[in-house]
Amino acid sequence: MPLNDTVAKVTARIEARSEEARGTYLDRMRRAAEDGPRRGVLVRERPPRVPVRRVVLADGPPLALGEVRPPPLPVALASSVL
Repeated sequence: MPLNDTVAKVTARIEARSEEARGTYLDRMRRAAEDGPRRGVLVRERPPRVPVRRVVLADGPPLALGEVRPPPLPVALASSVL
């Protein structure tokens, strides 16, 4: 017993419309099963690039570790912080 007559009619229409395509698809699946597994398309990806092991400093040459510090505060905020 269908849930709704309209749903049953639409379902029957869809089944009738897709019968040929479904048959073609099922034939292809049967032939593929008879042929057995085969190798698909070979896909080659580019190898990963080697990471760059250096830092580019825009302001100048690298500083000694003791000279590295955060940038100074803006002048407007400096007096209120101190």
